[in-house]
Amino acid sequence: MRWRSVLLGGVVLGGCCWVATTFASVCGPADETQDVELYDGGRGLSKEQVFRWQAATGQLRWNSSFIPPLTAEDDPGNLLGVRWCTGTLFSEKLFLTAGNCFDASAGGWSTPARRVGNSFVPLPPQELAPLTHVNFNLQRDTTTCATPTDPRTCAVRKPDSYPVVRLLEYRRGNLNYAILELGAGADGQLPGQRYNPANLDSSSAALAQAKLLAIIQHSGGGPKRVGIGTQLRISNDRISYGDIDTFGGSGGAGILDQSGRLVGLHTNGGCDVTGGENWGITVRAISEVSDIIR
Repeated sequence: MRWRSVLLGGVVLGGCCWVATTFASVCGPADETQDVELYDGGRGLSKEQVFRWQAATGQLRWNSSFIPPLTAEDDPGNLLGVRWCTGTLFSEKLFLTAGNCFDASAGGWSTPARRVGNSFVPLPPQELAPLTHVNFNLQRDTTTCATPTDPRTCAVRKPDSYPVVRLLEYRRGNLNYAILELGAGADGQLPGQRYNPANLDSSSAALAQAKLLAIIQHSGGGPKRVGIGTQLRISNDRISYGDIDTFGGSGGAGILDQSGRLVGLHTNGGCDVTGGENWGITVRAISEVSDIIR
């Protein structure tokens, strides 16, 4: 797929660097997303709705070491520890995100490669996925804010991490999606035992009724935020919106309707200061090629 606009730079968060994986696409002159726990309820959804739905959103991050399965002779690339994409838990252990999160080296990134003779062969998506993990609960804690209206004064919650066991589906039907199987966390529980999965709905009826949309995302690779806006159109496998801001790290975020149903995932940016639109693919389209999502 093709991303447009300007690549975000790296910052420091919690003592570890991240660099965004996708391109910023703010619809208008200013970013209107809000931290999920500081959402003010003024965008058509209640605070209670956003807080309830946000738990299923996680951040995909590369592990701090790729050995094993790589060896010291292999090339780790430049992704160690990088905060990467967003995704949504939709069962006890299944996680939906964008397919481009596991594409081979592109856009200045070097994915891990295995040494074969005098050459390095990039790992395929099925081998890249288990080199990542998913963090849940990475968000600002509203109970710690020195100034309740200023997110910068709020501490960031310690995330819960779950390993990626395997890549179950990847870009079937040329659609930009991936489904991951997650393993148990440090406490021995699967993520769905701690965080309520999203209500995934692949029906045409749900898609037709999706007028108000929410994208809960790790925009810029940072703590979880929510953007809320209206659906512009649905065309074939695409759902478009022109007033929901996205950033690097937002790719793969779930698109929820006004009832909290997961009806799509964000994949593309096309907004700028004068307008335009961002878009994603529908869960209905995925259901037509997937063995998992029906």
